[in-house]
Amino acid sequence: MAPTMAAASGPQVAIVDGRIEGKIVDHVEAYLGIPYGADTGGAHRFQAPRPPEKWTGVRAATAMGKRCPQTDHKVPHDLIKFSADPAGEDCLVLNVWTPSRAKPHRPVMVWIHGGGYGFGSANDPLYDGAGLARNEGVVVVSLNHRLNALGYLNLGIDGAPANVGQLDIVQALRWIKANIARFGGDPANVTVFGQSGGGAKISVLLAMPTAEGLFHKAIIESGGSLKEQTPAEALAQRDKLLARLNLKTTEAAKLRDVPLADLTAAVDAVGILSFKPWIDGQTVPRQLFTPDAPKAAARIPLLIGTARDEATSILIANPMWPKMDEAMVRTAITPMVGAPNVDRTMAAYKARRPTDTASQIFASIFTDYGFTHSAQVLAARQAANNGGAVWMYRTDWQTPVLGGALRSPHGIELPFLFDALATSPELVGATPPAAMVRMFQHSFATFARTGVPSGGGLPSWPRYETGRRQTMVYDQVPHLVADPDPAIRALWDGITGEAATSPAASQ
Repeated sequence: MAPTMAAASGPQVAIVDGRIEGKIVDHVEAYLGIPYGADTGGAHRFQAPRPPEKWTGVRAATAMGKRCPQTDHKVPHDLIKFSADPAGEDCLVLNVWTPSRAKPHRPVMVWIHGGGYGFGSANDPLYDGAGLARNEGVVVVSLNHRLNALGYLNLGIDGAPANVGQLDIVQALRWIKANIARFGGDPANVTVFGQSGGGAKISVLLAMPTAEGLFHKAIIESGGSLKEQTPAEALAQRDKLLARLNLKTTEAAKLRDVPLADLTAAVDAVGILSFKPWIDGQTVPRQLFTPDAPKAAARIPLLIGTARDEATSILIANPMWPKMDEAMVRTAITPMVGAPNVDRTMAAYKARRPTDTASQIFASIFTDYGFTHSAQVLAARQAANNGGAVWMYRTDWQTPVLGGALRSPHGIELPFLFDALATSPELVGATPPAAMVRMFQHSFATFARTGVPSGGGLPSWPRYETGRRQTMVYDQVPHLVADPDPAIRALWDGITGEAATSPAASQ
């Protein structure tokens, strides 16, 4: 499809592929839906990304581009809203917000959206970069890339590229290196940041040789991933997909020709979150942070954290969750901790919050099982990685919505980080503390600017190392805690066998 040509009324930028025209949004220049790669449909499905086609004239960059094809997703109570914009395989597009092109060498913050590896997009309403760009003087970029089977299928065919969804992100980072100076950004100071699935994708980027040198700092929010699928595990998901489409395991090549609607329906039937990065030996040559951190990642300052009650926004969809008694919790946690560890797990969580109900205890266990402990292990292994610079945080601010049942749920920092309080009352309530916008934005942008998070009303924040495990707590009164909940951390160290010590711990 030919690009839409602009009517010459907004700001214009000449990039490598042609001239684009954006628009002014809240005193920020916004350039939306810019192609960083060519169409991935037709014969190019499951292939590595290609550069976009060049154009003549002035291309309109005033509306978001297509999302990756996916089953539309809805979170209970609209806690986080997802875009309903058109989807299609021509989805390698990105967006740029800049306060001004007149002042060069601004820090660049590249947002990687959440939704696991299966759904979501940069089009999602929470992710408008204008507020962060305006308030902190940074250039903000967000991007769409291939997801689910389109991005992470193991075709099992010799010569087929692997993990093309991650290769898309690398392609976008290459585009940024080549073009971002034209928007006032510094290509030598690029920070990738992402929440949930976005943070997990960044964990993978840190282990990818092709991503080296394309970003210089990383922020992982509630998405630290220690390891991903083996080739055999990924191949098993492919076989389930083939079976749904009545194809044999020898007919994987035919997936390239399956109508998109049929493929999307089959992906949904198998499970949209079943398709993940896998260790292919080349694109992703090793497990991510297991048994240790990738050596190349030592050069990347890392800010990593979680919310204290991540799982509540997941559990709220289950009407049985508030009704859980202790016997139900014990049954539910057995697959997580193993039968021999149920008693000591229950005892540890009762001791941590003695007044918690059984359902609250289950949410805490689920949170630490799925989010907190992996982030702590990743931070420790990065700290042990030739003195890697790591800072750790936890968000404790509790939302009043749904009678306070969510406490500090998954994604609670996003409305503050993107200055989106007015559009997120379902998540943060009608009168959230505006001071926390400054707290998150300034500390994260300062990290992008200098490699050290500070400011925004936070106290002094030392690096994370396993001798002290200093952790910043984001709340209305922010404070630093050394080794929060050490008994819980030690419990999970023992259950999972996943623990690490940095050089500082043995000094």
